[in-house]
Amino acid sequence: MTINMDASVVIIIPSRKVDELLSLCLKKTRLIYKNIPIIAVLDDISEANAILHYGNLTVLHQDGTIAKKRNAAADISQTKYLAFLDSDAYPKENWLEELIKFLESSQQYAAAVPMQINAEDDSFLQQCIRNLKRSPLTCHRDIIAQNNPKAKDTDVKLAVTTGIVINRQYFFQVSKLDESFVIQEDWDISKKFLSNRFKLRFIRNSVICHRERTFLFFVKRLYCCFNAIYDTFLKTKSGFLFVTFFAPLFLFSTTVTLALFGFYKPVAAILLIVFLLTTIESIRLSKNFLGFFVTFFMFISFYIVCIFSELCALLRIDPKIQKIYTHK
Repeated sequence: MTINMDASVVIIIPSRKVDELLSLCLKKTRLIYKNIPIIAVLDDISEANAILHYGNLTVLHQDGTIAKKRNAAADISQTKYLAFLDSDAYPKENWLEELIKFLESSQQYAAAVPMQINAEDDSFLQQCIRNLKRSPLTCHRDIIAQNNPKAKDTDVKLAVTTGIVINRQYFFQVSKLDESFVIQEDWDISKKFLSNRFKLRFIRNSVICHRERTFLFFVKRLYCCFNAIYDTFLKTKSGFLFVTFFAPLFLFSTTVTLALFGFYKPVAAILLIVFLLTTIESIRLSKNFLGFFVTFFMFISFYIVCIFSELCALLRIDPKIQKIYTHK
C-alpha cells in the first residue's frame, strides 16, 4: 500500500511556550518528516520567531488546556489524519507510517497508538519512574502495554494521546476533545470513540520517545492526576476509574480503622502483602540492585501521594491544577 504521507497527516504539538523541549521535539521530528505539516500551538506566540525556521511549520495561538490547543489545531487542519505529539516527546523512524498503514486497512478503527519509551538522554531516575507505567500495581493494563517493549499489537480501551494518530472525520464525529479536562483527556477521547463503536489499536512497531518526569514533577503530576480522577470518573462513568479511586482509600481507611481498634494482626497482614507485592514488582522491573531500591522507593511515593491526593479530592480541596501541572 502506497500512502502519500505529506498530504494525509498533520502533526499537532501543543506547548505552553517555546523552550528547549519544544525545539528538540521539532528538530527530531523534522529529521524524519521533512515535508509533513506541523502545527505548534502556543499560549504566547511572541516567542515564535525562535522556531519559525523549521519548514512547513504553522504557529497557532491558543491558551487553555492541552485539549483546547489540540482542538484548535484540528479545526484548521484539512488532512485525513491528526497526529498528536507532546512537546516533551519525539518520534522514531516509522512512527506515522506504521500507524497510518494500519488505519488505512482497518476502517472500523478511529485511532492507533505507538509504543512509548524513555528519551535517549533520560536519567537513571527517570528510567525508574517509567517502570511504574509497566506495573499492574499502578497502571491500567492498556497503559502497561503502551510502555512495554515486549507487548504485542492489540486492541485497547484506553489510548494515550501522546503519539496517537486519529482519523479526523471520526474525531469530529465524537465532538473532539472535552476542553474542560486539564489532564486525563485520554480517558475522555477513548470513551467517546468506544461509545460510538469505534476501535482503538496499539501498534508495537510504531515508537516515540517520551521524556519522563523529574522526581519533583512526577510527584506534582501524580498528585494532580489522582486528585482529578474523581471528577474524571463522574464525567466518564469509568468502572476502572471508580476502582482506581476508591480501592486505595478503602484499603487505607480499613487499615487505619483496624489499627485504631487494636486489631494489629490484620494490619500487619495487609502491610506485609503490600510490601511483598511491591518487592516482587520492583525486582521484576529492575536490572540491578540500585534499580530495585529506586523503583521500590517510587512505588512507596506513589502510594503516599495517591492516598493524599484522593483525600484532597473527596474533601474538595482546590489543587490548583493549572498552576501545579506545568511542562517544565
